[in-house]
Amino acid sequence: MVEIGKDDKSEKLRIIDEEAQKILEKLRDEKVANKIKDKKTSWSKSLVKWAPDTGIRKDFHESYLKEFGDKFYNSMISLIDKAVTNKQMLLQDSLYTEVLQHATMARERCAIFHGRETILDKIADYLQRKDKSPLTVYGPSGSGKTSIIAEAARKVQFVKHKDAITIFRFLGTSPDSSNVYRLLHSLCQQIMLVTTGKEPSLPQDIDDLTRLFHKLIREYKSKSFILVPKLGEELSCKILKSWLDGKNRTLTHEQFNVIENAFTQCSLPIYVKLVFESVLEWRSYTVVDDNSLAFTVKESIIKLFEHLEHKHGKMFVSRAFAYITASNSGLSETELEDILSIDDTLLTDVFRIHVPPITRIPPLLFVRLRHDISSYLVDREVDDTTVFYWYHRQFIEAAQSRYLSDEIFEDQIQSTLADYFIGTWYNKPKPFTYSDYQVKRLKLSANTIDTDRKISPQPLTFKYNVENREKERFNKRKLNRLPYHLTMAGRIDEVRSMCLFNYDFLSAKIKAVSVQQVLEDFTLSKNNESTLFSVLKQIQSSLMAFPKTLAIEISGHLTPFLAQKKSSLEKMLVEKCFNVIKSEEMPVPYQTSFTIPHNALMYKFEHEAVPFGSKVVMISKDSKHLLAMTADNDLVSWDLTTGELEKEIRLYDPLLLKMNIFTIDKEKDVCYLCSSYQKTSNILIVVNMAACELINTISLSKTYPGVGFADSLKFAVTSDKIFCMYVGHNIDVFDKATGKHLFALDQVPDKFLMLPDEKKALIHEKNSTKFFMYNILNNKIESEFNINEKPKDFILAPVGKEIVVLYRDLSLVKVYNLDATEGNVGELVCDVKTTGNEKILSLEFSSNETFLMLKYNTGVYFWNYKLNKMQHHFRIPDEVKPVHRVTDFFGHLAPDGELFVVAYEGFLVIYSMKTNKVANIIEINRSKSEIFLMASSGEFFVNTSSRGNAISTWRTSALTMSDNQIQPMTMKTAPRYIAIARSGKVAAIRGNLGGELAIFDLVAGTQKFYIQGDIDVMKPTVTWDGKYAVVREYHSDEAVKIFNTTSGALEMPLPLTSLQVKGITTCTTMVAVYVQGDDDKVTYVNLYSVPNGKLLHKLHSGRPSLHDMVFDFTSNEEFLIVSSPHLEGDPTVADITAYDVTTGEETYFLENCRVRFTTMVLNEPALFITQNVRQSGDIVIVVDLQSKKILREGGLERMDSQKDWSASPDGRFCIDRDRQLYDVINFQFKWKYDAEEEYRKQSTQQTYPRFLHDNHTVIFPNITAGLLKLATTDSPEIKFVCPVHGIPVCLEVTSLGMIIVGCDDGRVMMLHKSNKDDIVTSAGLDGVVKREAIRIKKQPNQKTTKSSVCTII
Repeated sequence: MVEIGKDDKSEKLRIIDEEAQKILEKLRDEKVANKIKDKKTSWSKSLVKWAPDTGIRKDFHESYLKEFGDKFYNSMISLIDKAVTNKQMLLQDSLYTEVLQHATMARERCAIFHGRETILDKIADYLQRKDKSPLTVYGPSGSGKTSIIAEAARKVQFVKHKDAITIFRFLGTSPDSSNVYRLLHSLCQQIMLVTTGKEPSLPQDIDDLTRLFHKLIREYKSKSFILVPKLGEELSCKILKSWLDGKNRTLTHEQFNVIENAFTQCSLPIYVKLVFESVLEWRSYTVVDDNSLAFTVKESIIKLFEHLEHKHGKMFVSRAFAYITASNSGLSETELEDILSIDDTLLTDVFRIHVPPITRIPPLLFVRLRHDISSYLVDREVDDTTVFYWYHRQFIEAAQSRYLSDEIFEDQIQSTLADYFIGTWYNKPKPFTYSDYQVKRLKLSANTIDTDRKISPQPLTFKYNVENREKERFNKRKLNRLPYHLTMAGRIDEVRSMCLFNYDFLSAKIKAVSVQQVLEDFTLSKNNESTLFSVLKQIQSSLMAFPKTLAIEISGHLTPFLAQKKSSLEKMLVEKCFNVIKSEEMPVPYQTSFTIPHNALMYKFEHEAVPFGSKVVMISKDSKHLLAMTADNDLVSWDLTTGELEKEIRLYDPLLLKMNIFTIDKEKDVCYLCSSYQKTSNILIVVNMAACELINTISLSKTYPGVGFADSLKFAVTSDKIFCMYVGHNIDVFDKATGKHLFALDQVPDKFLMLPDEKKALIHEKNSTKFFMYNILNNKIESEFNINEKPKDFILAPVGKEIVVLYRDLSLVKVYNLDATEGNVGELVCDVKTTGNEKILSLEFSSNETFLMLKYNTGVYFWNYKLNKMQHHFRIPDEVKPVHRVTDFFGHLAPDGELFVVAYEGFLVIYSMKTNKVANIIEINRSKSEIFLMASSGEFFVNTSSRGNAISTWRTSALTMSDNQIQPMTMKTAPRYIAIARSGKVAAIRGNLGGELAIFDLVAGTQKFYIQGDIDVMKPTVTWDGKYAVVREYHSDEAVKIFNTTSGALEMPLPLTSLQVKGITTCTTMVAVYVQGDDDKVTYVNLYSVPNGKLLHKLHSGRPSLHDMVFDFTSNEEFLIVSSPHLEGDPTVADITAYDVTTGEETYFLENCRVRFTTMVLNEPALFITQNVRQSGDIVIVVDLQSKKILREGGLERMDSQKDWSASPDGRFCIDRDRQLYDVINFQFKWKYDAEEEYRKQSTQQTYPRFLHDNHTVIFPNITAGLLKLATTDSPEIKFVCPVHGIPVCLEVTSLGMIIVGCDDGRVMMLHKSNKDDIVTSAGLDGVVKREAIRIKKQPNQKTTKSSVCTII
């Protein structure tokens, strides 16, 4: 600003307008200054004198002008730098660029938008209403939906509110709108930013992000729909003229006539756009007729393609568009340029008249082509890469028709794409052959040259450095595109070898993408009948959680393929997996570890938070979703079409209530959950099963503290009321909206059934013959009737007009009328008579409502309800009946009425209703099924088992298929105890039943035989050399028996009764028996020689041990240590006595030791570690019995007297059952393994952490998760995770590096961790091959040799 000074000369010559002067001064000093300050703009003020006559003059104001120029220059530089910086910052802001890209697209669409007032008015009306449900705008492809939404978004501020915030995305038009995760992230970020004004912190997990998005927008079902019709001839012409005006173009009358005629044939917006681009090429002198324009969208696109081919070259355009279309999802510019550069046919056409310095497609060729068709190509995000693809479906179809209709040519295109993603020509010269014409014209010396096409590499992972740290990124383009293009090119052998049976490829794709995508590759290439496909499908949920377990999963399932003499992809894959595990120095499968799934098994869902024997499992009405409740009140949902975990939602705080009661309304697809623990509150939770979403949480105003069992409380829900029946009490009625208690019915029922119309309910009065028909609408008893005997149970007929009653004597079943229009209510309709005298346990109607199924202990009668006669009779086959009594089982008849499927104990029995015979029997687990559900569609069944938390789904169509696959080593029931010989070569394993005792050859990896005879044994023991198994029976006068592990023969029974024997331990040549004396206050230890059973010594041991005890030989077999508890005080504290086994004399005594913390040191002759209780505190001591000295002692932090521990073979470390590691050399607490992970079930004595033979590897199970985890004493990090696919019931390790795991399904898993000093040399790959060959050879025809004591296989 310049203030004009006054001088004497000029003052005389001028007359100043005072009023104008004041206005100018106010403008200069106040208004402009304040405005500049508001804008926070740099400014300055200068005072200069006015030069005579000229005002501002260069010579007179030189210093001022220089100062002004410098200030202006510096200010502009500063402003430009600031603007550039701000722009760079904005460009780095992904949300800004995303919003800008969609806003730009909306502006472009709005710029050419015309008409559609009717639709816009409907949208405006929707915006002005208070209806929060979404508006759906729909119509055929190319009808202009995108433009309408863009225009509607532009008008929101004019229609809704001037300050309205509009958030819009055009899906698939930008990288961030082409990927679900990035789309949700972008939307949530913008919503939270515009509503809070702060940069939000968003969850990284896709499930958490989805839940946040739902919370932000509150999802409702769409109720408002607007159909987008065609434009019509008149509007189409109007829009075209408007666009032509925008281009300063016009057409002749004749030309307009042709266009109008075309619009009568088609008036879709995309067609109008194509016509517009076509007529832009017309001149005023262009002669046109009705053939000048196509009359369909597809034909117009073909004309556009022809125009581009004429302009850019037919060969180039056809090849470029063919590759883009064949890619199926798009290509990046780099990819397309590389692919075109390895297409020799195209290069020959491009380089017709010159030899290029680099044999590669000129990049400007496609730049020009893309510019001409940019309106119809859109950038999108695919596989973490920005690619371009056709925007409209019509372009895809037209391009496929024009460029890929020839199958041979399409195979060539797909094959070239496959070669590119294989990386065939990366860093490798590719021969290029010139045509004869080119050789002659260009005067070439040879017609073939090898040239490097400079193609991008295609590794499975890209490695890069960040802050001097090497990182890797998966090449998702290769992982996803290579299987597709190889399959489409018909190169199935290469799909199998390079992708489906390639460990590196499988591992990378599972980690980078998903198991589901891998399964889709199998299906696409028609390899979904392979064993590997079945395995991957079964272990999908486990593999997604632990992708690094792929090698042990494959090797543990497919071990039998190693025994094949011929080479196969499966065999090479398993060999690769073994080598991978070996390179990581982790345990390898010693033989087949996992069950190869039956063909009928669809999925096996594993989730550690689902409780054992879960009953709160449900299937949505559409049969597409499986839901299960966890112990933490989380509802978990799986997609049954893909097998993937969908979502987990927390229904209620598990610290307040445990939800364990549920009722399903199949018709409404709703589940109601509540808790049997109701001391303070009664919460009813309503869940949408199809969406796995919480609908409502209702706090009922009345609680039932006395509820003890989940089946004691039942709910029935109508549109406005909740009926709650607590067995033995009146029915309470609550308001559904508020939870307020309305009233109670007078009756005390034992069952309450709501009729299908929800207008009436049937009530049976407890311990009576009386039934009441209750009117729900007016809350009155409408009628009542009596039957002649008290019922055991009753159900409604399918339409609710009749009731089927089972009488208490369990043999009478009668049908009574409930419909007053059909007769008297309570009138007997018919008797249902069986052909036998069985006691009926329950009644149920089949899903197709044809049969009334009457279940008894060992079968089911099928009464045809429509024909009123008995039609089928199913009996449980004898081969699946156990020795114990079975009280219940499950059965469902498929909707088509062909198969009746029964879950009986651990079997599925499939019964054909056509042949009235058992069609198949499948063993599904070694414990009884806890639930067995059938999907509404009848396509599959779901079961859980009592001793596991896996949820299995079985495909109905495959249930009758035979299954002859090699299976892992299994016992008849789940292994409960494992006894290992110190030599590491033999094991004795007792099953869940006392009569099941098996001997295993651990080196051969085989089960030798079962001990036969009428035995019922406790935990077995094995002599250290493995020659004899010593067992203790539950009920016998000769309770201790010595068996030969080679022959199975009984060597010698010992004359001790079951009541006398309290414990057994062995060494190589002796067995020590802890014996209760005649006086209950005295015990003895008898030492016997093995195998003759000669009594060597009878040692006085003092007071009997009622709790844990120390009873073991030292490693040199010279001493036996025995604990003797105190009469009073802590039962875990005892005195320890050591005896010389040769003389029977006491050699050492140590008082006040914690029994649970006393353990032998295996690799030292006579050392043991214990925790000594002293007045100053507990002290860990290491005792040498040979020198009778305490070698070292010291205190340890974090010791818990209630936690058992075990020592490493060298005695340096100890670990307790909570996975806490202690250094007992330096007496230090080291760390807790897997401290952040929740272990829901505490380890038992059979599953405590163990040290392996190498002294520094630790193994422990997570029981509920079904995992084995390995770590080392060097760090708390988990080094290796091994899935069990079941519950690890017992765990042992051997001196030869073997890990033996007994599983709940009867499997005996054997893993081996090799060491340089191992005696077992057959533990490598060759050993596995030999063992599996023997197993496969023996399995089809198992020959058994029976004797009086054993069965030898």
